[in-house]
Amino acid sequence: MPVSVSNSTICFVLFVLASLISPSYEYTLKLVHMDSPASPYYNANDTLELRDKRWVELSRRRFKHHLQDLGNGEPPYRAALESDPSGLLLAEFGLGKPSTRQLLIIDTGSSFMWVACEKSDYMPCNYSCVNSSDCRRVYCMFDEVCKLVPNGNSGCEWDDYCRFFVKYKTDGFFAGGSVVTDTATFGGDAEGNGGVDYDGLLFGCADVARKHPFGMKFMGTGVMGLMNSRGSVASQFQSQFSYCIGDLRDSNHSFNTLALGYDAVLEGMWTPILNYSSKVYVRLQKILVAGEALDIDPIVFEGSIYGGGTVLDSGAPLSYLTDEAYRKLRAKVNESIADDTAGKGDLSTLCRDDLEEYEVPFVRFVFDRGAELFLGFSSLFHRASPRKHCMSIRSSSSVGLDEKLSLIGLYAQQLHNVGYDYNNGRVYFWESGCVVR
Repeated sequence: MPVSVSNSTICFVLFVLASLISPSYEYTLKLVHMDSPASPYYNANDTLELRDKRWVELSRRRFKHHLQDLGNGEPPYRAALESDPSGLLLAEFGLGKPSTRQLLIIDTGSSFMWVACEKSDYMPCNYSCVNSSDCRRVYCMFDEVCKLVPNGNSGCEWDDYCRFFVKYKTDGFFAGGSVVTDTATFGGDAEGNGGVDYDGLLFGCADVARKHPFGMKFMGTGVMGLMNSRGSVASQFQSQFSYCIGDLRDSNHSFNTLALGYDAVLEGMWTPILNYSSKVYVRLQKILVAGEALDIDPIVFEGSIYGGGTVLDSGAPLSYLTDEAYRKLRAKVNESIADDTAGKGDLSTLCRDDLEEYEVPFVRFVFDRGAELFLGFSSLFHRASPRKHCMSIRSSSSVGLDEKLSLIGLYAQQLHNVGYDYNNGRVYFWESGCVVR
């Protein structure tokens, strides 16, 4: 029996597909530091030791999630599960009409955007598709759209509408619900006044969210997936974006930004994105300390779909290096800051009391084609207690796994503009300082 499709229905699906290809404007969002007074999760009574412990645990979790993405020989862009829904920075913008303030974890390791649409014990919620005049559910019959989202056809056997379902790797968190489009508002005040609207943003409206009882508390109202995949937020903004992270030690720093689409800053030297996985892998070639290259065989940084390699991460504060590279970096840095205590204790990290900035050498990560990250004092060391600084780079084996994977975290990326150009398979590094442009 022929299926009758109205003209309005056809126009709707064409609108959705068109919005995935070419939005009309450029957009820049403010990134809220998880431990900033602007964050709803800020606790003025948290000590430096407690925050450091939280950031270290977050980094360990992110490393394990990237590790699980490889090692099974899956072809690129076939990861069965999403990365952990956790991160240090939250993208602030409005969603719906009337607009409601959202704080979404930015994640280059997630393939889809979703927000909480029902309150639960695991996460907050202030968005309702029902209460938004612009919200539209996506029909199952439009298979092209439904296939863009994780398990998009899973609800089509019993409903006329497309649903999504994502499950995360290590802590059992999962979310599911309707696939919708709605208006997003970038800039302006908390109610969206004075901002710029983006019509027809595709995302998931999560009416189910469950978490393993031993997992960390979810921070944010959802996840902004920035992976190189169809249906991600990146794909809806010309498959390019950039972020600029200021001094992570300063929770009041106001110049953390995420620029989407044509507003992305693609400046500086670039390095190719490697096709190991759906995550962002790059080729780290050498490490320089005070201008001197460490004697590290570049093969220790090589990877494949079976493991290893160097992943660029948007959520972990700390970085991890393979054991050989870490040992040589630690030894060289320790030469500059050595005293009676600096070289003692846990070899998986390097800490020092009363460390002065002038004692710490500059470190450079050099990537394929000459792109570089410059690590000064605030990028190489972080304050773990009122007196103690610890190196923000650790060994891969410190997470309890003997692995060849390296991870470049946010401390190493801070004070740089990092631009992602998925169309041409490039990542740009530009030491900009991340001040107002």
